Amino acid sequence: TSLESIVVVEGNPVYDSREGCNAIIETKTNTLICGCKSTIIPESVTKIGRHAFAGCSLLESVTIPETVTMIERKTFKDCTKLKEIIIPESVTEIGEEAFKNCKSLERISIPGSVKLPRDLYWRDVFGGCDSLKEITFSQGITKLADGFISHGNSGGLSNLKSLTTVNLPSGVT
Repeated sequence: TSLESIVVVEGNPVYDSREGCNAIIETKTNTLICGCKSTIIPESVTKIGRHAFAGCSLLESVTIPETVTMIERKTFKDCTKLKEIIIPESVTEIGEEAFKNCKSLERISIPGSVKLPRDLYWRDVFGGCDSLKEITFSQGITKLADGFISHGNSGGLSNLKSLTTVNLPSGVT
């Protein structure tokens, strides 16, 4: 939880920590696979991998560059101090439990470029985000997965006690 620096030695044939990013990046796929509270995601990264920041309880903010197209499952799970995240329009996929238990997360914007996965994956994307007050879905999103708004005790938005605002674009049918 208190990890501040990650360095992959020069010449590693599989991983790197380019541009002093404080992260481990899989060189071949440009996937950030492990970050810490002081990680700066380089513009060359295209995917943030599974569990990359999971449990990084001291992470307060992160800037996702326009080159990233995918945020895999459980990427930011248990980042309890993360307050706000802006997801760029380049992101087309967000995985299951990506923001689960981000207890300080107050607002999030989902770009219209995101292809909403089937019901199962969206049920727990924001589970345990006790401070989440506002979710904004950008133009381009036309359908929310079944069960996303309310899914009883299984997730969706029904268990978000602080949620006061959900902004839907005019094209949602």
